[in-house]
Amino acid sequence: MVLTDRARYIWVAVGQIPLGVTLKHQLNRRQLLASAGALMGAHVVGPAYAVGAGASPRAVGISDFIFGVGADDGNLIAMNGWTGRVEHRIASPIEIVTFFANRPADRLVGVDGNSGQIAIFQNPGIGGAYVEPMVHKTIASPDLFAFSPDGRHAVYAAFGDGQIVLFDLEEGNAVRSFSGFEGVHDIRFSSLTGMLTITSLDRSDVRALDVRTGDVYPLINIADPDQRGIDHMSQTLSGRTGIVIRPGDPFAHLVAIKKDGASLLRSIELSGPPLRAYVSSDNRHVLLPSTQAPVVDIIDLNSLQPVAVIEAPGLITNVHTDPLSRTMIGIAPDADAVIAFDMSTLTAQTKLKETGNVSLLALNEESGLAFVHSGGRSQKIELLQVRGRQALERLEPVEIDQPLWAMTSTNALAVCH
Repeated sequence: MVLTDRARYIWVAVGQIPLGVTLKHQLNRRQLLASAGALMGAHVVGPAYAVGAGASPRAVGISDFIFGVGADDGNLIAMNGWTGRVEHRIASPIEIVTFFANRPADRLVGVDGNSGQIAIFQNPGIGGAYVEPMVHKTIASPDLFAFSPDGRHAVYAAFGDGQIVLFDLEEGNAVRSFSGFEGVHDIRFSSLTGMLTITSLDRSDVRALDVRTGDVYPLINIADPDQRGIDHMSQTLSGRTGIVIRPGDPFAHLVAIKKDGASLLRSIELSGPPLRAYVSSDNRHVLLPSTQAPVVDIIDLNSLQPVAVIEAPGLITNVHTDPLSRTMIGIAPDADAVIAFDMSTLTAQTKLKETGNVSLLALNEESGLAFVHSGGRSQKIELLQVRGRQALERLEPVEIDQPLWAMTSTNALAVCH
């Protein structure tokens, strides 16, 4: 698969509910961000799927898989999140550059930013028949994408276009568009207000858009003497605390969010300009990898104090949060390393990859397995156990029949080549 110039420079934003914190980062063959997921099926895979003592095994859901895009044929590849085994493949009617899991509605959305097409896969069956994907030609090629909390709608936007489009995922068509958003750089729905929060590189404020009425409300303005805009605002699960990040700014700006506005709590100086803000599963800490040095800053959101600076083997480019433990896992591609951050002790453990580069990382939220792919022409997936006393314990690797262009999980953002 050959990337066009446009495909190499796409920013992706996904709403926090239910997929987790939003990430937006310039892409290249080693760093393309995509949020995605897996599929829903009707079969049962072993006792690990039982819920509670004596419970009957449940049907497989989208969180039980890791999804990939084959580098050779462009098809979607569903890998069992407990074993790594390839369960099935689905031919895609478009060339997928980015794809997303619409988890509440068991829906997969693939985006081709080059042609401006969206393919919606509804309830695909595991290894069997599934609903043929709807293909929609977008109003503008989507660079940003976010799901509504109810899973029925999504919004997308294109850089420089100035429009934000509300899209009906069940009908497969655009409902309405909103103009006046030139320079938009990040979009996500708030779990507190249900509105879309919007940041722009040419504005120092964060705005909120009510997609039902089209009304726009000012949320907060953080003045900057260098007149920088805002890169993004990550939010805790409750939506009551935000972390505002500016491009090239070595500060994290902590914000208290209410339904009628927001206020600045504190601006904390970091070791360097952060890549983004990653919130821990218990919403107590925020982890901020530096873009200039191999270090990670950690802030306590309760005390509003910096509590740790952790050295890393290389620049951290991607972080996943395990929802069932206090572990966050990231990769340092320039050091070929996977790093597990224990947010209980504020320490890190590193696993150097023995078989080549570290390019792709995905975390299955049900099994706690991290899937690591070397990229290039590699056809091997390494499995690392994230939970337990021995974090990053290496399990038996899995062979696949072709290299992967992308690999994603349902609860976090992933890296693509």
